Amino acid sequence: MAQYESRHQAVSTPRDLAGSLAIGAIPTALTGMILQALAALRHAHPRLHVRLEHGLSPSLAERLRHRELDAAIISKPRALP
Repeated sequence: MAQYESRHQAVSTPRDLAGSLAIGAIPTALTGMILQALAALRHAHPRLHVRLEHGLSPSLAERLRHRELDAAIISKPRALP
């Protein structure tokens, strides 16, 4: 693992994103372009570890509010929390 990380650090630039990103998405979003977008993000920033989770809009919005997710793709809520 240390060799893997050192290789990425050796070829990275200061503009590279690193760390972790937790994204939630409603199931219908997972059948669209999000997977291609995440693959492109991973290719552009290999040191960024993306965790993708699925759920329904109300629960994802609540998890955003509690900072358990960094971002979410949800349908338009009736009211914002």
